[in-house]
Amino acid sequence: MAYKLSFQEVLSIAAFIPSYREGVGQGITLFYRDGTTGWQSRGLRSFVEQLARFFAINIQDARRKYGSLLGQVNLTPLAFSPFLIFLPLKASTPRVGCDPAYGYFRLRSITGVGKEPAPSTLDIEGGHKITIRQSLRIVRSRIRAAKRLEEMLLDEYSKTMDQNQEFFLLATGWAAGFLQRNNPQQSESTPNTAGSEPPGLHNLMEELVVRRLDETFTLDKNKICSCRQCRLEIITSALNLLPPCYLFSGSLGSEPKQIDNRRYDEEVKAAVSHALRKIKKNPPHD
Repeated sequence: MAYKLSFQEVLSIAAFIPSYREGVGQGITLFYRDGTTGWQSRGLRSFVEQLARFFAINIQDARRKYGSLLGQVNLTPLAFSPFLIFLPLKASTPRVGCDPAYGYFRLRSITGVGKEPAPSTLDIEGGHKITIRQSLRIVRSRIRAAKRLEEMLLDEYSKTMDQNQEFFLLATGWAAGFLQRNNPQQSESTPNTAGSEPPGLHNLMEELVVRRLDETFTLDKNKICSCRQCRLEIITSALNLLPPCYLFSGSLGSEPKQIDNRRYDEEVKAAVSHALRKIKKNPPHD
């Protein structure tokens, strides 16, 4: 019987690489974002195909599309969403010619790259260290390509979500409600036009987004406008970029108090940064 993946498990994967166990055979080792590891007795190709089915993606079409965008023919990143991009790197030496050598590493889970142990090593979210059998130059080149793809997907996803009025209004109402709760002196002058906050939502992501936004307003030297209208636009845009399963308390099968805030920090930073760039290009007022 095939192993069934859950959203919670998919979102917790930092990397997966081919590995061999004596007496069992070829399989894959999974590195999770909380620092734990797992092993499955299955082929790497089979696992990749299951991930693609999970997100209803044709893996061949996706590779052709993203390979064309990046100018690559082979070894294109696996992109399931703007924040679920896995780049391929050589992580093992095949025992025989047909064994896989490349593992996949979640872009947003890579916390560092070094030369030791040689030829290069990745530091992965959760405290993992994985030796890569490619030069530091190649590893950094692959990371840069994956970051370019992330930016392309964020642009594409942003345009799509802006056109999705139902979700846009939901996020706008949610963000406006947050600002009213934290800025009561402004609540009377700017009503929440999107209606009351829908049940089932929790405040984890909005709090992380606003916290990151406040840090940016403090540090940014370009003097980003911090008026309520601009803040609302940025918060809404950032929330729209985050996968819906992050926004609904029941989607991960967990209560909000069970979700580790640190797990989403990188996604929030990327969403806020993209929203800021977007509003700089098209400010809501002069």
